[in-house]
Formats: sequence, structure tokens, C-alpha cells
Amino acid sequence: MSTLIQVEFFKLKRYNILILGVFTTLGTVMIAVYQAWSMRFYGIDFPGIADFVLWDGLTLLQPFTITLIGGFILKRELTDRTMPAVLMVPVSESKLLAAKLIIIAVVTEFLVILEYIMTIGAAFMLGVGESITVLLLLSYFYKFTVIGFTTFIAMLPLFIVTAYFRKGYLASTVIAFFMGFLGIMAANSPTLVNLWPLTAGLSLIDYQSSGAKYNYYNPVISLMVLVLVLLFTVVMIHRTGKRKKDF
Repeated sequence: MSTLIQVEFFKLKRYNILILGVFTTLGTVMIAVYQAWSMRFYGIDFPGIADFVLWDGLTLLQPFTITLIGGFILKRELTDRTMPAVLMVPVSESKLLAAKLIIIAVVTEFLVILEYIMTIGAAFMLGVGESITVLLLLSYFYKFTVIGFTTFIAMLPLFIVTAYFRKGYLASTVIAFFMGFLGIMAANSPTLVNLWPLTAGLSLIDYQSSGAKYNYYNPVISLMVLVLVLLFTVVMIHRTGKRKKDF
């Protein structure tokens, strides 16, 4: 498995798809900076900017970006027509798929950490860098990384279904965009915020927007939802390895 992961990483370095992720990450932070600047008369600080970035990333560009990059990684063996050669090594398709999903998870966390660093830079750009403390840095590093991981988990059904049927990669990015849009409504619902996989991360980090206090989070239910998504993924990875080869 480690060899497969290394191979997928080296293949990813040959393409420029990560540049798209960097630009969309920058776009998310810029949108948050604009929002924070428009509310400067009410007072802005690092937590306020970071909360905007977390929200905008989760509901606007992050799901779309992750799914687009993930689809690119998953379909390379088909577009480059290397799948038959790869499976002659031999290596099971299940392990190959698992390796690709691990790479997508790593890419997701890389972009989230980049987003976190950009957010710190944005705070200094807006002149509120002095509001940053070590405790805040650690707290928001935790929040960013958790949201990144839970967003990846929420997108797993799209990855695994398109990989299983070997088609629908472009359609999955459109679905991911609407999943983020629906996340806006789900986040404002005391029930759906814990059940919608994409917003389950908000419950786990106890997200509080602009100082508002939400008391309808249920981390236990949110965690159970994410575990169910992971179990579905494991089952589908196993089924993918056993299906009939049609190439």
C-alpha cells in the first residue's frame, strides 16, 4: 500500500491540478476578507476572519475543489489508458482505489492548512494581527484540520460511486457544489446540521459564527453519520475490487 501511495504522489506531481486548488483556496480567503472588511465598523479580529473563511470554504469552494481534484486523480488510469497495465503488476483495484483516496485526503489537508496560513496573513493585512494569540492559533488549526477532514469524508460517496461506475466525474463536481449550497440551509437547521455529512464538522468543532451561540449541536450524532459514510466507503472499495473488469 505504501508503494502505491508513493506512486500516486509522484504521478500527482506531474500535473498542475493542485494549482487550481491553490487559487480556489486563495479565492475563499479573499471572499472572507471582503466580508470582514465590509463589517469593519462593527469591529473585526482574527476569530471573526477565520470563522468567515471556515464558513465560505465549507459552503462555497471547498467541496467543489476537493471533488474536482479527486475526480482528476481517480480517472487518470482511464484517461491515460493505464488501468489494464496497472492491474497486470498485479495489484488489486481495491488497493489502488484506497491509495488514491488517501492521496485525496492528503491533498485536502494540504489545501486546508494553506487556507489557515492565508487566513493568518489576511488578519495582518487587515491590521488585526495583534489579536492573534498562541491559544487562538492552536484552536483554529484544530478547527481548520477537522473541517478539512470531515469535508473529505462527506465527499467520499461521490468519489466511490464515480470510481465504481468509472464515469460521472464531472457531474460529481456539480453535485458537490450543490451539496455545499445545501449546507447553508442545513447549518441553520437544528436537526439537519448534525445529519448532513458536510455540516457535521461544524458540530464537532462547535462552530460559532460572529459570536452567536448555537446550542443545537450534537457531536455524537454527527460522528455517527461520518462513521456510516466511512463504512459505506469501505464496503464499496471492497465491491470495486470484486467487480468484473470491462476494459
